[in-house]
Amino acid sequence: DKIDLLKKGKQLVYAYKNASRKSQGADNEEKLILEAVKKSGNDGIAPKDIKYATNLPQPQITKILKGMEARRLVKSVVSSSKKKLFLLYGLEPSHAVTGGTFYSGQEFETEFVDVLGEQCYRYLLQAKGLAEKLSDPVSQRHASFKSSREICDYINSLKISKVELKLPDIEKILEALIYDDKVEKSVSLTSSSSKGSGSENFYRTIKPLLSSAGLMRMPCGVCP
Repeated sequence: DKIDLLKKGKQLVYAYKNASRKSQGADNEEKLILEAVKKSGNDGIAPKDIKYATNLPQPQITKILKGMEARRLVKSVVSSSKKKLFLLYGLEPSHAVTGGTFYSGQEFETEFVDVLGEQCYRYLLQAKGLAEKLSDPVSQRHASFKSSREICDYINSLKISKVELKLPDIEKILEALIYDDKVEKSVSLTSSSSKGSGSENFYRTIKPLLSSAGLMRMPCGVCP
């Protein structure tokens, strides 16, 4: 396989194949594909789009991608729309690809969200129960609030999710509880020399004064 039979004038001669040139060509093709995958970031890129970006034949792209997967340069994922995408091996697919934490394929996991909401609410109820044992009303109010970070850490400690939940995931759950008139939110401004100024969200359970869904209760921010 490493020798070519060539015709030189009227004579047939044997010559070694130019393996280095062939290898260099393969390296260049791999670099083109790797660059296309790299540009896609954590949104990934479909093989068809790699073809458009590199002008390489599809069978060749498939073969090269397979080798790159074996060497852990890239990895393939299936998006929520059932589309096969490639991204760099060390990257995690974006929410646009996976459909977000609360999606399985294209289906919204209602039961999972309900369980998370129930656990968040129970945690806040427990905090409120402990706060009510304090004698000072101001201390009661302060102790009844929990930050979204504290709630997130607690939910992750329960191990009820297959993946680690992020702060935005938990805050989406808490926003739903606010909409259901079960929880209220307080925003606290923070500042530090290392992080600069910012804000942090705190939550606590409330007892709705009215059961009517058409009315909204606005906390005054003073009463415990």
